Amino acid sequence: MYRPLDNGDVVVDKPEMVFELEVTAFSNISTVKVNGVAQAITPGTFVVVKMPAHLQPGVNRFVVQVATDAGAATQTFEIQLVPPGAIGSEKKKRTGSG
Repeated sequence: MYRPLDNGDVVVDKPEMVFELEVTAFSNISTVKVNGVAQAITPGTFVVVKMPAHLQPGVNRFVVQVATDAGAATQTFEIQLVPPGAIGSEKKKRTGSG
């Protein structure tokens, strides 16, 4: 189970996941790195990266670096791993159900 946060970050309650990322650009994308590791891509203006991830309890950061023919950009994503069942119990507390 997962829950997006207002700032775009995500909360999950399972440690195994697939980190999937779509990258678009106006110029040719030549490299995509996640946490410093180059990902296998076919260069173009649209690429999809899928990588398995094993999350640690708490906040897990994924730093994505993209290089194109015109320049480079970096963006960080955060995924928070909480104890199993914490997401559903949080909803029950807010709504008074359960």
